[in-house]
Amino acid sequence: MRQNSTSQRSCGDEGPSVHVRGTQAASPRQLNHSASDPVRPLRQEIDQLRQAMSTRPIIDMARGILMARFGCSAATAWEILVKVSQRSNTKLRDVAERLVEAAQSGGQMPQSLRQHLSSAVQEAQREPPPLAGRSPDGGDSRGRGGGRRG
Repeated sequence: MRQNSTSQRSCGDEGPSVHVRGTQAASPRQLNHSASDPVRPLRQEIDQLRQAMSTRPIIDMARGILMARFGCSAATAWEILVKVSQRSNTKLRDVAERLVEAAQSGGQMPQSLRQHLSSAVQEAQREPPPLAGRSPDGGDSRGRGGGRRG
């Protein structure tokens, strides 16, 4: 079994890597061993970050629509979007786009998304409101932290 410490590393160690919202950037070793295109992992990460930045406004608009329509907080609107996305197996940005399109055109969302949205809104209205971005166990809405402190 190989042991690693921060003060002593063998040449084969990959070194640190960076995490960006559910993805892991290439480690220095992976970058060095990419024979076809050494900057490919970096290009992929840049593309992912650009896509995330471009979808943020539509997601914020969808949250605003939910907040205005149902009188919920920003955190609750986010949780509703996440539930609809997960239950319908639809990317969150696609759920947001359908919601915004329906609100702007006066039309309706697809039937399956409407059902999941209705269910998520009803659940949110039965639950007590979350504390400013915190889950009931004390962690944030992304699952970090948590646990009750005595």
